[in-house]
Amino acid sequence: MALTIHRAERADVLAEGLAGLLAEPPEDPFERDLVVVAAAGVERWLAQTLSHRLGTAPGHDDGICAGVSFVRPLHLLTELTEKERDDPWAPRRLAWAVLDVIEQHLDEPWLAIVARHVGHGLEPGEEALRRSRRYPTAKRIAALLHGYAVQRPWMVQAWTAGDDVDGVGSPLVHEVRWQAEIWRRVHTLLDGHPSPDLRLADTAAALRGRTLDPDLPQRLSFFGHTRMPHAELDVVGALAHTRDVHLWLPHPSRSRWDDVAATTTDAPRQPARRDTVDAPDTGNTLLAACARDVTELERSLLALPGEATTVHLPAPERPPTLLGQLQADLAADRDGPADDIRTLDPLDRSVQVHACHGPARQVDVLREVVVGLLADDPTLEPRDVLVMCPDVETFAPLVEAAFGLDDVPDVDHPGHRLRVRLADRATGATNPVADVLQKVVAIAAARRTTATEVRDLLSLAPVRRRFALTDDDLEQVDEWTVQTAIRWGVDADARAAWQLGGLAQNTWRTGLERLALGVVTDGHDDPDAQDDTHTGNRLGGVLPLDDLGSTGVDLVGRFTEAVERLAAVLESSRPQPVDDWVELLTTAVQTLTDVPARDAWQREQVLRVLADLTRADTGPVVRGTLTVVEVAAFLTDAFAPRPTRTSFRTGSLTVCTMVPMRSVPHRVVCLLGLDSGAFPRTPTPLGDDVLARTPLVGERDAAGEDRQLFLDAVLSATEHLVITYTGASEHTGRSLPPATPVGELLDQLARTVPTADVRSQVLVQHPLQAFDTSSFIPGALVPGSAFSFDTAAYAGARATVRPQVPEPPFLPAALPGDADPITTLDTLRDLVRHPVRSFVTGRLDVRLPYEDEPIDDSVPLGLDHLERWKVKDRVLAAVLAGVPGHDAEADERRRGLLPPGPLGDAELARVRPEVGTLFALAAPLRTDTARSVDVDVELGDGRRVIGTVAGVHPHHALRVTASTVQGRQLLEAWVDVLALAAAGQGRPAHLVGRVPSGYRKAPGVITLAAPSQDEARSVLAELLDLHAIGRTTFLPLPVKTSQAYADLARRTRPEIALAKAEREWVGSRDVPGEVADAYHRLVLGPDAPIADLVERGFEQHAATLWFPLLDRMEVDA
Repeated sequence: MALTIHRAERADVLAEGLAGLLAEPPEDPFERDLVVVAAAGVERWLAQTLSHRLGTAPGHDDGICAGVSFVRPLHLLTELTEKERDDPWAPRRLAWAVLDVIEQHLDEPWLAIVARHVGHGLEPGEEALRRSRRYPTAKRIAALLHGYAVQRPWMVQAWTAGDDVDGVGSPLVHEVRWQAEIWRRVHTLLDGHPSPDLRLADTAAALRGRTLDPDLPQRLSFFGHTRMPHAELDVVGALAHTRDVHLWLPHPSRSRWDDVAATTTDAPRQPARRDTVDAPDTGNTLLAACARDVTELERSLLALPGEATTVHLPAPERPPTLLGQLQADLAADRDGPADDIRTLDPLDRSVQVHACHGPARQVDVLREVVVGLLADDPTLEPRDVLVMCPDVETFAPLVEAAFGLDDVPDVDHPGHRLRVRLADRATGATNPVADVLQKVVAIAAARRTTATEVRDLLSLAPVRRRFALTDDDLEQVDEWTVQTAIRWGVDADARAAWQLGGLAQNTWRTGLERLALGVVTDGHDDPDAQDDTHTGNRLGGVLPLDDLGSTGVDLVGRFTEAVERLAAVLESSRPQPVDDWVELLTTAVQTLTDVPARDAWQREQVLRVLADLTRADTGPVVRGTLTVVEVAAFLTDAFAPRPTRTSFRTGSLTVCTMVPMRSVPHRVVCLLGLDSGAFPRTPTPLGDDVLARTPLVGERDAAGEDRQLFLDAVLSATEHLVITYTGASEHTGRSLPPATPVGELLDQLARTVPTADVRSQVLVQHPLQAFDTSSFIPGALVPGSAFSFDTAAYAGARATVRPQVPEPPFLPAALPGDADPITTLDTLRDLVRHPVRSFVTGRLDVRLPYEDEPIDDSVPLGLDHLERWKVKDRVLAAVLAGVPGHDAEADERRRGLLPPGPLGDAELARVRPEVGTLFALAAPLRTDTARSVDVDVELGDGRRVIGTVAGVHPHHALRVTASTVQGRQLLEAWVDVLALAAAGQGRPAHLVGRVPSGYRKAPGVITLAAPSQDEARSVLAELLDLHAIGRTTFLPLPVKTSQAYADLARRTRPEIALAKAEREWVGSRDVPGEVADAYHRLVLGPDAPIADLVERGFEQHAATLWFPLLDRMEVDA
């Protein structure tokens, strides 16, 4: 039995060697070979590769990979050490034992550092804030202890014996000595369950002493490892005493291997400190910077007791490209060519580094590069392309958008036809039920239950299915949430933690009560009431929401049920034992989610995780309570990305993190998102990590692992290596450096072909926008061809260089006239209210989109001018309808739009005087009951005007408003005055509101005198002429602008009046003019001058519309 180390520069060469070994059948024909692989993607690739080598017919690759078992190192060690399935020393379960020790000993001096960290003994407020650190702290400590046990086992063995040392010959410093005591306490607590260091040490001793004969085949292979912990490596070395053990190691350079081997002597009992081992001071600079992991693994292997045979497999074939030359220099461990005759083909694109503006542009550029490579080489397929990314979760939505829109109409890009597989995303991203559960726990942890949080939860697919919520339903829920002023908090009691326990305003309970009361009442006292401004149906002081309609009843029920079920879960989310948490979260999953039968696995997966939480807290551990924040931390860890072998090598273009497919050769390897600061991981070593204080050879180091991953990626690319990074800020354009290994790669490439300007050929600086013309000019970004395949961006690029042409007119010619002789008063009111909008919406049937009022999560603390006007308008309408003033103000408080308490009282106090003044001004004019009058006016030329005039008293018409009485209100009242006079019921109209009074506006009355019947019919006919024009084209009559012109044109020269009208049209810096109106911009274009209105007859039409009105207007301020 022996240990054989097979070294090769690439994994496909190792796979060939492994296939040759497996092709020799074992002595027992029924014995299965065992291959231990380090990552899921490697396992999938290796099985497929072996199937092309084993059992094949001569000249064919139609074999099968049978009789071979693939396992992970953890599975093999579990078999060897006879570790139980639910091992309490596994890091996730060990956390509970650590948590129990912490809970029991917080008062003891030796644990004072941890006690202070979790808030024990501090002020009540600070203690409550820090209490939720307990489980995350225990999880962190458990991870440290487990790492110590497998990486520095002799240290924890000394701890067990009572010797508090750091494993390198020194006593533990005071600030970490508590870890040794926690180890001993946990060791005692888990008595009967051997710790990993003891299990591994006992197993290694038993294997070497041949007292253990494991149920394993006679030969074993370990494939693709670049690092192994000391304790596990000791077991592997011991296993070679009873089995043939083959290590298949990807190592970049035989020359570097030989140099390290020559300096490795018989190992001492413990590995050397990392800072005492001299790295080779010659050779390839990039190799020295990135190959520490495999170098230290080599030192550890060669230091194992016994003889190890090293077999160097042949070097792979490399293309004569820049990438091939780089890999050759790495393999030879030299910093440049052996001679100076290398040249660089100007069209060589084997190595590409793309500097982009942010993550989104990186994905855009990657798509163009991949499509370009596929277009250039018909033999290249998507499965030959591997995309690796340090942060898949950040880039996954961008990748899905860039590659996954093949079924979207009007989106035409060859990249959208590629099949892309995102291999190792977090469970919450692939399992919607897990996403729901995490969001529910996050809402409970935040303790606010905001309107936005609940709305986002309701939009998740399992919740929508459970409560049958459609897109229209969710839009209606949004509208109700705004109307009922729901902001945050389940009810007043739920706000107690924020010292707002008595404030029910803007809570879910109050809003749902308004909805429920709106279902069972009509919200009004009389049929003529407008809006929910009356005091009827105030059950329990609740203001019902009006106008729900019969179709909304069912949705109110489903919406209320969803919120009440969520509230029940949140109410129970108090600190409690683990079993109670599992029961509560299981209830949440069952009551808040539903999935189709084909997706039943989603709920089952989540329920298994919850069941695992219960199992994790079993055994000799005293169960404590967990806070919701601690449960959230557990779920984050439980639903973290865990790649499976079926996610890889599916025939699609694979996108994954850097680990699962490390060293697997692909024709094209792409590294996405290698930004400075994001890669490599460079965490500052935390002071509680004993290993990080004095690291030894072979111990884990995050930055070193990432550098090794980068080197593995460079070596695994057989034809093309593509790297993208953020080279400039997408906001400011400021230049940003690449990740350090990328900069080192560019420097190494410059040394690879020292006679050429390699950097300028390899590094591409991309523009900010995809539609930049440089993307479509051959040679502008990449040599020999245009860069982009994006047809939409191409159209945009052409538009940027196309000569500017004037915008075509909105309406090239007038439309045919409207033959209908009957015009309604509503149509006339709509015309004078906004002539352009009347044409666009009434004749063209076009409506511009508008933004819904967004959901607000904050309780109002003050009102802006518009909000204050709305309060004033509603209170005024209520008192005019007969509601006592104090009841009207009480309804405003119930509405939830006022600030709470004294702040709301102050706002009401601001509007109360003006409401009282307006009410007093209107009182003498409201002596009789108002009625509605139907009018039907024949104008004698075949045209008729019909409609209804409201607010008519015996001697006058009356309108009362909280607004300033100006253009729109005047014109609407004028239409009513004309209609009544033309029908023989002439009477003046009084408008009570804010009216001009010098340089300010104050409550007052504007009176419009009634013309004679003949005059009214004549003026009405002129209005109908304007209406006829307004049905064929848009009338250039912006209301405020035309009023300003007409008011002055009656008294002075037209050019002076036009200058005043222009000021209204253009506006000022603080107050935009009517030129900014969306409908005016639509028909006239942005920033249209008033001259455009004049060309269309503005002055004449303004005189027609306004002169008769202004001649009969009287202001009483």
